[in-house]
Amino acid sequence: MISSTRPHRWIITILTVFAAAGLLGVAASPATAHEPTATLVSVTGDASGITLDVRVPLDRYDFAYGTDLAEDPEAGVAAASSDLDARLQNTVEVSAGGIAWDLEVGVLETTEVNDVANLAVEITATPPPVAATGPVELRWTLITDTVYSHKVYVVRARDAEAVIASPTVEAADILGLITTQQPKLLIDGEVASARATFATLVGVGFDHFREGPDHLVFLALVALGVARRRQGWRTSAKRLALLTTTFTAGHSLSLAAATMGWVDLPGVLIETAIAVTIMAAAVHAVSPTLTPRAEFIVTGAFGLVHGCGFAGTLADLALSGPDAVVPLLGFNVGLEIAQLLALALVAVPILVLGRSTPATVTMASAAGIVALGWISERALGWADPFAGAVTLVAGTPERLALVLAAAAALVTLTRTTNPPDTDAAVAAAAQRARGADRDSVAP
Repeated sequence: MISSTRPHRWIITILTVFAAAGLLGVAASPATAHEPTATLVSVTGDASGITLDVRVPLDRYDFAYGTDLAEDPEAGVAAASSDLDARLQNTVEVSAGGIAWDLEVGVLETTEVNDVANLAVEITATPPPVAATGPVELRWTLITDTVYSHKVYVVRARDAEAVIASPTVEAADILGLITTQQPKLLIDGEVASARATFATLVGVGFDHFREGPDHLVFLALVALGVARRRQGWRTSAKRLALLTTTFTAGHSLSLAAATMGWVDLPGVLIETAIAVTIMAAAVHAVSPTLTPRAEFIVTGAFGLVHGCGFAGTLADLALSGPDAVVPLLGFNVGLEIAQLLALALVAVPILVLGRSTPATVTMASAAGIVALGWISERALGWADPFAGAVTLVAGTPERLALVLAAAAALVTLTRTTNPPDTDAAVAAAAQRARGADRDSVAP
C-alpha cells in the first residue's frame, strides 16, 4: 500500500488511471450508443384545444418495449405506425375537470435531436362538446411506465418547432417534468414564473441524485473511508461533513461551468471518469493512506468530475446564458437536498461497518466490482452484468440504507456474540489513538 508520506504518488496514480479511461472512452465512443436522452413535449394552445409537439428518443422506446426502431428509424416507424399510434393513445391523456379530451395522433415521422434518432409527432387534444371546466392536465406514461429513470420535459412556446430546433430553451418556457413517480402536469397556466421554474428544477435535481446510484455509491465510499480511520464518532462526523462540503463545492463549480457552456467534454469520457472515481474511492476506503490535505484535494477534484455528470440532465434542456441561472440554482439545490438526506440515511451504518475490517473489505470490493462494470459499459459499450444487482441494492438511498443497516446489525451482533481478544483489542485501540494524533480533521 502507498505510504501516507507520499500522497502525490497516489494522486499521480489516479490521474494516470483517468488518462487511460479517457483514452478508452474517446477511442470507444464511435462504437458505443449515444447517452440516453429525454422526451421533449412542447405545448401550445389553451382551454379550447391543446397541441403537443413531441420528440421521443427511439433508443429509449426500444429499450422500454423491446422493439428495434432505432436501427432503421424511417422504415421502423413506418412499419410500426399502427402500434405507435395505439400506444400513444393509451399512454397520453389530456383532461380538464376529470374529463378526458379527444386525442388525434398526427403523422408519425423521424428526426434527429443532438444526433439521436427521435420519433416526431404532433398530437392534438380537443375538449368534448360538453366539457368540464378546470385546469388542463397532461398525463404521460410513454416509456416512463417501464423505464423508471426516463424523463419527459414539458415546455411552453409560441412556436413549438422553433423551441425544439433551437439550441436554447427559455427558462420561463419550462412547464415542468414528468417522471414515473409524477406522471401528471398542469399545462394551461400562464408562462411559468421564475419561482415555478426554480421549484420544478429543485424536483429535477432531487430525482436525478436519487436515480443515479453511481453518485450515491461514491458518497458511501467517502463515508467508509472516514469510518476506516476510526477516529471517534464526533471526529468522524466532522471529517465527513467537511469532505462532503468539499465534494459539493467541486461538483457545484463544474455543474455551473458545464451548464453555461464553459466546459464541454464528451459524455462517454465524463461517465467513464465518474466510474473511475468510484474505483479509486473503493481502493482508498480499504486503507485510507492519503494525508488529510491530500484527501480533501482529491475529493474536491472528484466532485468536479461528478458535477460534469450532473450537468448532463440540464443539457437535455439546452439552457444557456442568463436563462440557465434559475434552473441551475434550482437543480443544484435539489441535488444538495437529496445528497444530504441520503448521507443522513447511510452514514451511521457505514460508520459502524467501517470499524470491521471484513465488512469494509467486502463493501469496498463490491463497490469496486460495480465500478468495473460501469467502466466497461461506458467506455467499451459492453453490457453491465451487475445492473440488476445494483438496482436491487442501491436503486434508491432508502434501499441502500436498509441493506447497510442490516449489515451493521449483523456485524454488531457478531461482535457481541464473539467479542475480540482483550489484549488484541487494547493494542488495536492504542494503535488507533496514535493514528488519531497524527491525522487532524482540518485539511
